[in-house]
Amino acid sequence: MKTQNKLPKLGFRNATKDQKHAACRRFINGVAALPQEKREKMPVAQLVQDLTEAEAAMNRVAGLRAALKAATTMSDEKTARLCRNVTSGVQLFFTEFGHNDVAVQAAAEVPARKASSEPPAAPIELRATAQAGAVKLRWKSPGRRNIFVVELTEDATGQTGWIRDASHVTTRASLVVSNLKLNTEYCFRVRAQNSRGEGPWTAPVAVRTR
Repeated sequence: MKTQNKLPKLGFRNATKDQKHAACRRFINGVAALPQEKREKMPVAQLVQDLTEAEAAMNRVAGLRAALKAATTMSDEKTARLCRNVTSGVQLFFTEFGHNDVAVQAAAEVPARKASSEPPAAPIELRATAQAGAVKLRWKSPGRRNIFVVELTEDATGQTGWIRDASHVTTRASLVVSNLKLNTEYCFRVRAQNSRGEGPWTAPVAVRTR
């Protein structure tokens, strides 16, 4: 009775492309090393061409992936830079020209999905932390797409003498006010504003610098 030889398993099913190509390359090299009479029926030249084309295609895919990754990184960096510069421009417009400027309104416009016609509410939970000649302020925003204006006064009652500086305008819910007098009590207040108008000031918060 004739015994039927089992075909060897090449392991293509769960292998990566590199592993598949390596297995094919070993087989082709093994066949090419056989005597002429044993490799007459094997299309070695065609196998070599197929392997070359498959590896070239894989290398091209790898190159395209690398180029896409580099292009994506560059795009992210350019977009981040654009947003930073526009944010600075919006802050300047609010400080110098006020919230009614058309360019600023367009930048801060809320999508029509649930746009409100009312100005923003006052920021909440205003907190002040004293530092050496500076005060760190934190608060919670009353909504999205707001710009915040901070004012300060040396009037302990918070009634008069409010001062605003161009550096006291921010899109973040925090700000460090520096260049203050040492061991001096200040009052701070914050309000939000956007394309729909200016919101109310927070209640003043007093703090003494170190």
